[in-house]
Amino acid sequence: MGHSNLTKYTAKEFIALTVADGLSGGGISSESLRTVASIKREIDVCVDVGNNLVRGEAIRLARKYPGNCNIYQICSIYEDLRENWYYVPDPRGIEYFQYANQTLNYGKAGDCDDFAILMSALIENIGVSTRVIFAYGPGGGHAYTEVYLGKVGAEDQRVERIIDRLMDQYDIANVNTHKDLKTDEVWLNLDWSADYPGGPFYDAEKNVVLRVRDGYDESPVNPPNELPLAIITYEPEEPSAGEEVTFNASQSRDPYGNITRYVWNFGDGVTAEGCSVGHCYSDGGVFNVNLMVTDNEGAGGTNSSEVRVNKPPVAKFGYSIKESEQGYFISFNASESKDEDGRIIDYGWDFGDGVKADGVSKVRIHHYYLERGSFIVNLTVTDDKGASDTESILIKINEPPVAKFSYNPDEPNARDEITFIASQSTG
Repeated sequence: MGHSNLTKYTAKEFIALTVADGLSGGGISSESLRTVASIKREIDVCVDVGNNLVRGEAIRLARKYPGNCNIYQICSIYEDLRENWYYVPDPRGIEYFQYANQTLNYGKAGDCDDFAILMSALIENIGVSTRVIFAYGPGGGHAYTEVYLGKVGAEDQRVERIIDRLMDQYDIANVNTHKDLKTDEVWLNLDWSADYPGGPFYDAEKNVVLRVRDGYDESPVNPPNELPLAIITYEPEEPSAGEEVTFNASQSRDPYGNITRYVWNFGDGVTAEGCSVGHCYSDGGVFNVNLMVTDNEGAGGTNSSEVRVNKPPVAKFGYSIKESEQGYFISFNASESKDEDGRIIDYGWDFGDGVKADGVSKVRIHHYYLERGSFIVNLTVTDDKGASDTESILIKINEPPVAKFSYNPDEPNARDEITFIASQSTG
């Protein structure tokens, strides 16, 4: 950023206005003395803020880049006016200032001061402060516009942000501005003789600085609102269906502001808001998680990340019972257990009688029950991502019934009716 200061005239001082016949300001044909104040009054009138034609042209150019007085709108005005400008000198021997609307009617034609007046008028009509510089140097007289960027070193770094954007947009190493040493106000050069906003200054020994409409507070250009950066992290990194996943956006950032809103779309039809949120997927699969962050100026940034959710395995087993001299021999078979998106690495058995077994090889396993009875057998299968599933089956190993009866009366006589009762039998 190339800051320089201006040597200025006071309002009551007289200056020599020169009439040039070329783009460079050379070939002086006449000279007249006028006060700075009188020139300023004429420039203010010629800028003619609020003229329907000028306002309409300003809106047409600015609307290409929606926003509030942003630097892109200033660049749009500058590029259009410079590209479509036709140089036409003043009448011979007269320093002639055209009204901005006249210059538009003429098809954007005039000399350097007419260019500066129209440039100022278009920018003022979108709410930004300008000033017109009459510069005098070895090449003669020249005029150009400057636009107010703000104060250097401000908390929002508006000037620095604008300069960075211009350097990036036009692929340049330096942007020329004037800085007021007393107020730290920075003004951007919009000279028609430059190739880009902030191009080299006209070589001048003296400058007349005319603030346009200086009865109003200065209104600076707004810097581009850099989009916030959305960053997604989550844990666990390999979640399983039914397991809560914690999504975190705390690493998201905004270069010159702060993030005020976080909106999540988990890719399964569920959404949530917050910097850190939890979510459970009901099934396995690949889900595209989207995060949108919004900053304090209303700009949004998005990011997405694929989350691979493990589908848990399914435990399933059967059995057969065979009685032997040692007890009751039961064969268990878990070969119908499955894992659709991986492999089962462990089969854990609990036979319900205090005995357990596990291991990858034990898809089929045998177990002796030494006694008859009812036992709940549990099979837990675990896949290569750590997810598990359990199936439970009640196994009844038959026990002989217990016969028990009573009769009444206890000492019957012949021909007495005896009632036999077997209700206490079990089995």
